Amino acid sequence: MIRFEVRTRGRRFGLFNAMFGIGFIIGPVLGGLLGDYWLRLPFVAAAVLNACNFLLALFILPESHAPTQKTKIDLAALNPLRPLGWVFSMKRVLPIVFLFFIFSEAGEAYGTCWALWGFDVFH
Repeated sequence: MIRFEVRTRGRRFGLFNAMFGIGFIIGPVLGGLLGDYWLRLPFVAAAVLNACNFLLALFILPESHAPTQKTKIDLAALNPLRPLGWVFSMKRVLPIVFLFFIFSEAGEAYGTCWALWGFDVFH
């Protein structure tokens, strides 16, 4: 198993964030260039790159947990609405949750209205 030293951890996190930022710059450029050849080619390229990442993670990265014989999955823990019960039980947090919901909806309204306006104007 590969072990990274603690003294290089900060450097590796910095490199990870740098690669993430470079991806945000190169991705749209690459998508635009591929879209000139075929409108669906950027999506095909993204699917191929995701498949390559999945295969690398599946076959190259080592497993960090030792295998166990008895593995029971708590299906209640997989419920995505379960944390909401915890949040709604704290009465002082509810105004913050409500404000977050309102601000999120206001932020999404712009994109939705832009798409509807563009469809009406440009058919």
